[in-house]
Amino acid sequence: MTDGRSSLAAAAQATAAREIGLLRRRGRLVYLLRAVAKAALIVVGGVATYLAFSTALSWYPGTGASTSGPTETTVVARVESCTRVGPVSGQGFGYWWECRIAVPATGGGTRTEMVFRSIVSPSDVGRDVELQQACSGGNCVYGRRVPWLVTTAFLAGRIIDRLVSILFACLALLWLARGIAPERYWAFMSKRAQKWWPDRGGAGAG
Repeated sequence: MTDGRSSLAAAAQATAAREIGLLRRRGRLVYLLRAVAKAALIVVGGVATYLAFSTALSWYPGTGASTSGPTETTVVARVESCTRVGPVSGQGFGYWWECRIAVPATGGGTRTEMVFRSIVSPSDVGRDVELQQACSGGNCVYGRRVPWLVTTAFLAGRIIDRLVSILFACLALLWLARGIAPERYWAFMSKRAQKWWPDRGGAGAG
């Protein structure tokens, strides 16, 4: 274990020394541009990953309401019109239908809402369809009735999507920090390495 910790600390310090050497050879501007390019690539990868997750999650037809969230109620909605979005949108890759619906209002009459992810389509325009409604803070979401296990999988996927997005954002920020203040960044990383993986050689010997 001690040898492993020492090796990790030594590797971190060697990386810091190599990067500082690269900074001195190529100059601050080139080093900064290199870091910005790497950060931009990470952002592109993060956006592509986000859209891939969004595409998979958009196949879920429910409201996303969990047992601890808003209660679902059944409503009969009139589909008024539909618009196709894509090939890239907030719903991911591909083409999806966003439809305007009229639902019963609390005080009587109807109010207009939107349904996304192709839950309803142009074939439903002019018809009454039964949907599930989940409202929180005056905002309502509409979908089909689905088994709780499917909703659980959807919510888990959404959490993973957010965590992965945060990871990509942190990596991009780290590369920008490397480019903007490389000496401080690598000094900090070297100190962290010494704290996380201290050299305990000889401890307990004898």
